[in-house]
Amino acid sequence: MTARKTSPDDYYYLDALNNGHGPVTADFIRKLIHKTNILVWRPGLSDWILASHLPEFRRIHAVEADPSLAEMLDLCQNILADGTVTETEAAQLRDWLQAHPHGATVWPGNVIARRLADIFQDGQVTAAERADLKLLLDQITARRPDPQSVVAANPDAPFDKPPPHIGFHGRSFCFAGKFVFGSLERCHHAVTARGGTCHFEPVWDTHHLIVGALDPGRPLIEKAQKLKQLGSVCKIVAEEHWTKFVRQAPLHG
Repeated sequence: MTARKTSPDDYYYLDALNNGHGPVTADFIRKLIHKTNILVWRPGLSDWILASHLPEFRRIHAVEADPSLAEMLDLCQNILADGTVTETEAAQLRDWLQAHPHGATVWPGNVIARRLADIFQDGQVTAAERADLKLLLDQITARRPDPQSVVAANPDAPFDKPPPHIGFHGRSFCFAGKFVFGSLERCHHAVTARGGTCHFEPVWDTHHLIVGALDPGRPLIEKAQKLKQLGSVCKIVAEEHWTKFVRQAPLHG
């Protein structure tokens, strides 16, 4: 499939889960920011920027960002200063968001609040969860997520075309790379909670290999591809496609 050339009039934007979408038109962005401010990117920009900071959208933006969010971003940068995130620091960030409820309803506070709720849900904060939170904070403070999808960013990857329907009950999954959705543990839980099972590497009866948007995990992709060449039923799909079905599928039992 031939990749579509990027036009100067194309816009990309980040949703509440920090997933990239686009290309879309300027009119589409105008409709979105009547409801909430968003991060956008277009050719000519060196990085993502709040839509309200661009001349073409400044006058029609109807929702002002909470000034306290600057304090939250400073807190995130201070937490990341030593290169690690401790349980105490994660709790400090959670407590800040609880004390500033509006900050937890707009980007990026809403994304961080959702991830912290998952981390503290069982009362234990694992090393994997702390590493996952650090990756998220690194993304948010640097503002350098890829404006295009993992499929567009990896045109030579052997994704199944068209992307398949994904069911969970009785299906097995393997995850390759690193994920916007969260840690490997969180991805596995999303599958098992919906009636599926997980493998740590692709095997003959793996139904779906899910490729992470942050890092594609090429060794596992190559193994799955070899199994497919031998006749395995494994489908190779991008994280963003899998996530759509996670949101739609009911919890099992």
